[in-house]
Parts: sequence; structure tokens; C-alpha cells
Amino acid sequence: FYGTENLYPLAKKVWEKKLVLASVAQQGGMKPRVALAPSELLSLLKKSGVNINIHQLKALLRVNLYETASVLDLLGICRGFVSSGSTEVSSLGDLESTQGERLPTPIPSDPNFSKIRNNLAATPLSKTFAEATKGKNELTAEEFVEYMNEKSRGTIKPIEASSAFNKVSRGRSRIGEEEFVSAFQDYNSAKIAQNITKRLKKWLREEKLTSEQAFKKLCEKVGASEFLDLQQFAEAMNDFGLNSYDSYLVFCELDTKQDRVLDLAEWTNKIYEEYGPFQSLRDIILQHGIEADDLLIKMNIGDKQKITIEDLTLILQRMDPTLTTSKAVDIARESAGKKGYLDTQEFLLQLSQEPRTYEGDWKEQILRKIQNNIKGNPQALKKHFEKADTFHKGKLSIVDFQDSLYRAKVGLQDKEIERLARILDRKNNRMVDYTDFLEKMHGEQTPAPDPLKNSIIRMKVFIDQNKTTPAQLIKKLGNKVTVSTWGKFLKLKINKKLEDSTLQYLAEKYDVNKDGYIDAEDLTAVLNGESYLEMQDSKPFPTKPLDTEKAKDIVRKIRHALVERRINYKDAFNLFDKQQKGILTAKEFSDGLESIIELSKPIKNGLFAVMDRQKIGIVDYKNFLKVMKDNEMESTNHEDSWTWEKSTLNSIKQWINSQGLTVEDAFRVFDKDFDGVVNFKDLRSTLVTNLKFKESEIASSRLERLYKLLDNYKRNSVQLSDFKLLFEENKVTNWKQAAKQQIGIKLSKEFSDWHKSFESISELTGKITFQQFETWTAKSQALKGFNLTKNLLQQLFAHLDPQRKGYLSEKDWRLAFGKFNWPTQCLSEFKDCISCNFTDPSAAFSYFNKSKTGGVTYEEFKEGVNSIIPNRFSLQEIESMWNKICESNQNLTVNQFRSLFENSSFSRSSSKQSRLSRYSRTGTLHTPFSYVSYKSHAEDPIKRLQQLIKASPNSLKSIFKSIDKDGNGYLSAIEFRKALRQLNLGLTAREIDLILLRVDTNADGKISWKEFENKFKASEVESTISNNVSLKLKQLGQRMSDYMLSPKDAFGEFDKNRTGHLDFNAFKALLKKVSEVSNTPMPSFPVMKDLFQLIDIRHDGLIDLNEWLSAFKPPGSRSSDASAATIARNRKVLQLTFEAMSKDGYVTHDQARNVLGSVLKEVPDHDWSEILRVGEKKGLIDYKFLLDIYKDRAAFKQKHPKV
Repeated sequence: FYGTENLYPLAKKVWEKKLVLASVAQQGGMKPRVALAPSELLSLLKKSGVNINIHQLKALLRVNLYETASVLDLLGICRGFVSSGSTEVSSLGDLESTQGERLPTPIPSDPNFSKIRNNLAATPLSKTFAEATKGKNELTAEEFVEYMNEKSRGTIKPIEASSAFNKVSRGRSRIGEEEFVSAFQDYNSAKIAQNITKRLKKWLREEKLTSEQAFKKLCEKVGASEFLDLQQFAEAMNDFGLNSYDSYLVFCELDTKQDRVLDLAEWTNKIYEEYGPFQSLRDIILQHGIEADDLLIKMNIGDKQKITIEDLTLILQRMDPTLTTSKAVDIARESAGKKGYLDTQEFLLQLSQEPRTYEGDWKEQILRKIQNNIKGNPQALKKHFEKADTFHKGKLSIVDFQDSLYRAKVGLQDKEIERLARILDRKNNRMVDYTDFLEKMHGEQTPAPDPLKNSIIRMKVFIDQNKTTPAQLIKKLGNKVTVSTWGKFLKLKINKKLEDSTLQYLAEKYDVNKDGYIDAEDLTAVLNGESYLEMQDSKPFPTKPLDTEKAKDIVRKIRHALVERRINYKDAFNLFDKQQKGILTAKEFSDGLESIIELSKPIKNGLFAVMDRQKIGIVDYKNFLKVMKDNEMESTNHEDSWTWEKSTLNSIKQWINSQGLTVEDAFRVFDKDFDGVVNFKDLRSTLVTNLKFKESEIASSRLERLYKLLDNYKRNSVQLSDFKLLFEENKVTNWKQAAKQQIGIKLSKEFSDWHKSFESISELTGKITFQQFETWTAKSQALKGFNLTKNLLQQLFAHLDPQRKGYLSEKDWRLAFGKFNWPTQCLSEFKDCISCNFTDPSAAFSYFNKSKTGGVTYEEFKEGVNSIIPNRFSLQEIESMWNKICESNQNLTVNQFRSLFENSSFSRSSSKQSRLSRYSRTGTLHTPFSYVSYKSHAEDPIKRLQQLIKASPNSLKSIFKSIDKDGNGYLSAIEFRKALRQLNLGLTAREIDLILLRVDTNADGKISWKEFENKFKASEVESTISNNVSLKLKQLGQRMSDYMLSPKDAFGEFDKNRTGHLDFNAFKALLKKVSEVSNTPMPSFPVMKDLFQLIDIRHDGLIDLNEWLSAFKPPGSRSSDASAATIARNRKVLQLTFEAMSKDGYVTHDQARNVLGSVLKEVPDHDWSEILRVGEKKGLIDYKFLLDIYKDRAAFKQKHPKV
């Protein structure tokens, strides 16, 4: 057995011969990381002069539980033993740190050690140390073994934990926290070697050494000639703070030939491997201290686009006078390659990559110096430049630029200012673009460089260097370039340093029309917007106007230039508007000014923003003239906007929420005449009555615009489905989208496809100008009801032209209107109406399937559509929908019908449905719709009681008195319970007691009138709905009294089986009969549904006689029944008398009363109007119709005497 004290001398022997051992291993062709058997390792040790036996070697290997090990593994074990007392085995430095801090060199890993390290990785090591030591400062082997056994749940054996601890402690019994954390932190030898090579590269840049000079310097240091062996390399690396082990790692990284020595080729290959054939040129630049910004001056290339080998040879000798001609020719040939020449732009780009990064960059130092002096605020400096730039060109002569810097006191010496001006004169025209200079000034008060603007500048350089155009570039990338593909291109070719988090967002900015692809028009729009586009606000036009005084000054200079050229304002506008579109874009305005006067881009952009009063990116002659005449410079919000309409829409949403209304209830408040449609009169009335708008602010034009926003399908008809889309599904709508939809519908109706409409409106010119768009919308009345002024029409046109080209291309037209299809629109509208009115597709199908056969016929479908949405679709539209749903000529099956509504949301609530069935007298519901409106919460008994009371035709006071039998002004518990039982609401005794407790708020055992009123008084909204419904019920009741004797008689006639109930189908048949006999339109399905729900107070799907009579006060009486019987008995005599008076079937009221008075005795005067009203038509009495009605009523009374 070998203890720690026995193994230490052995390990020290091996460690002292580490370099010899590594060298012997390499000579024998053994790779340092390949595992060897102990016998092979022993052979290497003996050749290296280490005399130990096989047992001693195996004892060393057992420290890490090794059976086989590589040379590096063995050295790692030995290092663990000797490092505690050796300064040679120092920790590894942080090679990237400028402070020279060093990280501890972790223990080389083995499978066992890695296993423990991975187990500890999930928890911070400091926390692990605290848990293992239980708060002490040192950790013992026993504590570590116990902790690892518990933490790993037995997966790490005690011997493994003990071995790892011994490796860390190097034979000691305790270790501290720092040593523990250092030993078990993650370690990557390849990364260490990579960091050291970076450090060496940095050393070359700092010392301004070429690769060759650096290698020569290292060789001279250790007395080597052309090669460095491991021992010599390690000695040379001592100056870099590397220990022998670290040096060995780097040596292995650099020794790519694995010949145990390092030569110049291997050195230069690794140190500058990424720089390619231009390395020699860079070395010359570094060696002679040529500043990057002086490079052009030093090279004196001029306007040459290509540099030949001869040119490059002269350039090299000019930069480095010590170069011989042959050496310069060799470097030039290597750089030029097979082409035999260099592209000038590529040459400069390659040379500027690395040298610009070293700390000695003179221009960067100067810029930082200026920034420090102006304290990060370039505005004062900008004022000096602008003051000198009297003509607003954005450029200054070198003299004026230097003078401005002097005046601004930027802290530069005279020579520095002169040199800076010379460097900034890139075109050698003695002019400096100070706007470009200011953009490079950054500080606390200036924004960081904009990624979008930066990418545009680089993109322009790329396009120019490749001698291509935006269209050609897009075509080369595949025409349809996705945003993700464009992002990859930006990173690959434009800016390799772009972060992935920024890349996607940046690529999306190039997709101006937001169609998911980058096309030539997108790219052109972005490139044109270099001077005003920003990452955060990428509107494709200038948005920052000049201040008023500066704008006036610029306009005066433009006017003066126009006078000199004898150009009036109209001619100037036409000169700018080369395509005669009637409007100017930012680029057209800028290019036009360029031909009149030289101004800087920021000035031109700012002036355009002044003219663009609507902030839409286009300027018409009217706004152009206002600014040019110096009349209106201030930008003001135009009165002509949709602010009121948008605000009103939001007010409606807020009102619905504040009142706690369902969308159905809100719609019924608006639907004043309860006809299932909100018309203009309904809308105005509700805004005034319920939303408290002033009548004076609701102009007709505003109301029409608001109606367009509400009318989702642009049918001039707002229905419940429209309300649901806006106020339940929260569909985002604005006037431009609504206008676009109406245009799309118009186009899909009049043209077979969008392409033909484009050809027609553009007059086959390939583009639609604003004038053509304006003419077509006016002629076709495509925007009827929107009441758009010319300014608003321009805003809409700009919205359709996202790239602000000043015209609509075929692609713009397709993106805006290509998806509109009238048959699809009709079908979508139909689906919305169905989902609003039925619980599910099966219920809707059942409603359509009148014959109850296996499918719905076309006639049934047509009848159902007209019933649910009367006067909405033409026969042609219904037929189109039928063909789209039912592909064959066969009947429509239930499966086809269901598939149509796969993604539709119906109004059903299954939980409510199941609860409702409890109260059904037959055990099932008889309606295809659910009770989700009128706040009809079946699960809350008091809600149902409130609805019952509110639906009663009697006043709340009379209801209270009818329950208060003893008339003492209070409802006792007995009176209240008895009244509730008589209502037959299906309430249990417990539910009745709960209602009593909730109404009796002061808990005195009785209900006062005030308590009763507070609980059951209708709200303003409920009163509005009640009034709207009451009007409809009154009309219906009157028609039943006029043409079917009375509501009670009508109920009896359609209660075919005398069950005392009407289901929905019977109710629908009754309404149909009323419409036929009264010659009035049949109510739509939504109205029938609502009426049925209102009358069916118990919400069990059936209307009984009590519910019916609660809704319709019977005007008739026993005396009226007797009068009907008398008229019926004397019908023939009365008819002969009437015919003698009139042959056309009509008599006056007085004539009818005289004739009927002959058989009706003692009829009060007030009853005669009721008797005669049945036959009243056009101010006369239709006596034949009157006699038939009373005959039918008498016959019905004989058949149903109890009704």
C-alpha cells in the first residue's frame, strides 16, 4: 500500500521530467491524449530517465482510479501532488483580462472526477461547500464522502469521493472553500489554449510586430535559430505568465505538424490564420505605424478601380522604403493572386479590418477627445457648423470646417484640426460633410448608432461594389426573399457582427409592405430612406420637420433660386413630379430640389416634413404652395379626421362594459324598433338617450361614418353579428381598413378578379396614380357613406402605397384587394349570423331541415337564409353560397353543414343548457338557441324572479300590492313564499328561503316596499330594452286582435294538441300567420328568437298561456265574445245589407256601425272602435273581411270553449 507520503516523491520524479517525457512520447509517435497501458507508460518513463517500478506507477494511477492513462493524465496526477508547494505550477491567467488577473488552473479531469464535478454542477459550489461543512470554514474528507453519498443517493461510491478529495487536497486532511470551488469548477483545456493564442495576437498588435518579427524575437530570447522545441517555447512563454503545463497546451495547439518543434510557418498559421494573403500588407502598416485614416493619402491611389501588381509594388515601397523591389513584388503577387490585380474597394476593406481595432487609432482618439470636451452633447458644435453653412448644404470648406472647430473649442491642437479636416475630405474636393461627421459623435446625450441606418449604408456599399441594382440583387437571391432569408443575407454579407436578437427585427424593417417577403420595391424604399429611417420609427418618409424660422429661411433661398431660373411654383411642382401623378414623394422632392439648389439631406427631409402636413409621406400641390408662399409653416392637426367616430366607438365599448351588458343586450338597446337591425335613426336615438351625446354634435356625415365602422359587411345594415365582431370578439377596426374592405367588396362584385380591376383603373399603364384612384372612387361610388374629403382620400391612398412610391403598383393592389371574393364574403356573413343565433351546427341544421329528411334541399336552404337574414342576400348570392357549401346537386348533409362551422364560435353555454333542462316541463328544451341574453342566469333563482317581474305588464307597485294580501304595506314571509310557489318557477323551499333572505336586507322577517323596489326595479338599460320590446309586442298584439280576434284566440289556434303550450315552431307558425293576414313582413329569425325568449319567462323552451297573457293584455272580454257570436249568426243577412250599400266591398265607419247596430244591441260607444277596427283598411271598412273574421272567431269559441 502506498500512502500520500509515499506517492509524493514518485510524483515529483515524474513531474521534474515532464518536458522530457512529452518529447519522448512525441518521438515515439504517441499522442499525448491517447490512453496507454501501464507497461507502455513505464517504458516511456524509463526512456525519460524516471526510475520507478510498475507497482509504484499503478499506485499513482489508482489515485484517479485509472487502469490506463495518457501522458497528460499521468502528468495531471503528478501535478496534483507537487503543485501545493511549487511556484512553477502556477495558476492559469485570465488571458482576456487587461488587469492581468489569473484563474486557478483546475485539476485535469478523469472519468471519476468528471462524474463528481457533473453531480455538483446543478448547485453553486459555494452553497455546496456551506452545506457539506455545515457552516464551518474547512471541509474534511469524511464530510465530503458523507455529503456526496447523500447528494448522489448512492450513485457515487465512498472510494470515488475519497479519491477525488485526495486529488484536491493533495494529501491534506482539510481544504478551504476557495480551494474547493477552484478544484470542482468546469475546465476546458482547449479553450485555455485558444485564449492564450488570442493573448499572443494581442501582444503582436500592442508591440506593432509582424508575425515574422514576433517569432524571430522569441527565438532570439532563448537562443534558438529557426525552430523552437517544447523546452525553449516554455522558457519563452515565461514572460507571459504561463507555467510549464500551460505552455505545453499552447505548444500542442501550435505544433500542427506534430514534429515536436515549432517553425515560422506553424506560428504564422495559427496567429494570423484568419487574415489570408493580406497579412504581409497589414504587417507593413503596423510596422511603420501608418494610421488607418492616413492610408489613402499614403497610398495615393487616386480614382483607380483596379490595382495592378506594378501599382501595388510601388505602393508597398512608398509605405515601407526598406522593402527591396523583389520582396515588394513577392508580396504584391501573393496579394493579387491568380487575377493579377486587386479591386480597390476590396483592397481597402481588407486592409482596414484589423489595423483599425488597435488602441492607437488616431481618428478614434480624436473623436473621443472631442466628445469629452463637448461632454457628449454635439448640439453646440452643430450650431457652429450650421452658422458657417449659410447655404444649408450640409458641407463646409476645409477652412470653414477648421474654423468652426476652433470656435467650438473642442480641445484640439492646430495640427490635429488640420489633419482631421484632411482625413474627412474623402473626395479630395476641399469639402467636409459635417452631417456625416456629427453622426459619428456619440455620448450620453446622443443616441447610439442606429442599426437600420448602419445596415443601409453598408448595403449601398455592397451594391456599389458588386455593380448591381436592388432589383438584380433580389432576383439573384430568388425573387421571393423571405424575411428570415434576408436576415441571413444581412449577417453573411452586410454585417457579420449582427446579433441574432437584433437580426430578425432588423430584417423585418426591410419588409416595408409587410407581406413577409423582401422585394425590389421594399429594398429601394429602404435605401432611399437612408437619411431619415430609424430602427424605432421606420416610416418610409421623413417625419421630423424643420423649425419654423429655419424653414422660412430655406424657402426664401429656394424662391430666389426659382426666380433666377424663371420657374414659377406650378412649373417647379411639375418639374419635381416627373411622372405627373399630382403628388410628390420624399425622394421626388429631394431629387427635384437637387436640380434647383444644393441643400443637405437633413434640410431637404425637414422641409418635406413641413409640407407633409398630414404625415402620410406624400405632398400635393396645395400643401406645396402653402409652404412655398411662406403662408403656413406650422404643422397643425387637420380638422378633417375620424377622431369623433373612433372616440364614439370606444365610448360604446366602455358603456357596454360599465353597464355590465352582454352584446345581445347592448344590441337590443340600440335596436329601438326591435326589427333585428340597427338603422341610422336607432343609432342616433341611442347615442342621445343612453350614451348622453348632445344632438348638436351628431352631424349626419359623422353618423354615416360611424355606421360604416359598425357595418362590418358593408351592406348598410348593422345586425347582431356586427356587434359581436366589434364588441365581443374585439375586432380592431379603423376607417382605412373599413374603406379598404368596402372597395374590395365593390371590386369583387364588378370584376371577375383583382387583376382585371387593376388593368381597368390603371388604364393599362401598369400603375394607378392618385388622380386615377380619385376619379374611379368618385365615379363608382366605391366609398359611398365614408364622406371622404380629398385629404382623407390621400391618406387612404398613402395607406395602400406602403413604400411611398407615389403610385400603386400591381403588387400593392393585389396585397390590398386580392383576397376579396364576393361569394366568400357572403358565406362568411352567413356563418357569422348562424353562429350568433344557434347553439351549434346541429341545431342550425335542424332548423333548415324542415322535411326532417336526410338532408337540406336547396328550397329549404333558401327559405332558411331568408328567414334568418331577411332581405340580406339576393337569389344569385344564395345560390352561390349553396354551390360553395354543397358541391354536388344533391341535398346538403349534416356532416357538410358541420364542416362549414369547424372554426366558428357559437353562442351556446353547455353548463347553462344542462341547468336549463331542469326547469323544462317536458324534460327537454324545445329551442335551437340558448338563453344567454337578457342576463337570464338560470342558476340564480333571484335572477329569474327579477326577469319574471320585469317582464310583467303590470307596474312594480301593483305587483307588490297583489302579493300584500292584508294591505299592511309589508310582505310577510308567508305571503312571499305563497306568491313564489304560485309562479311555478320550479324553485325548491330552500331556494325560496334564500331569495327571501336576499330581498329582506334588514333581516326583520318581512319585506318593505322600499326593499322590494330596490331589488326588482328595472335599470335604465333594462327599461330601454323593455320599452323597445313592449312596442314590438304591442304591435303584434294589436295585429292578433285585429286579424285573429285576440292574442288569446291566436294562442288557442296554434296550440294544436291543446297542451297549453307553444313551442318555438308553433310560435313561428303563429307569427307567419299574423304576417300573412296583416300583410306585413315576416320578422327575422333573431327577432322571433328574442320575442320567444322574452315571452318564455321560465326559459324552459315552452310558452304557456299565463306567460302569453302576461306579454299580451287581452283587449277582448265576454261582451266582445258575445258580439262576435251575434255577428256570426246574422252573417248572411248582414252581408246582403252591406252589398246593397256598396258593390266594391267597402263601406264607411258610420255605414258599418248602422248595419251591425241592427243586430248588436246596447253596445257602448267605446267598444265600437274595437269591433270595427278588425276590418279597417285605408280609412274604410272591408265588410267581407270583417264578417269572415267574426265567423272564424265564433267557430273557434265553439271548438275551444275553455280558451
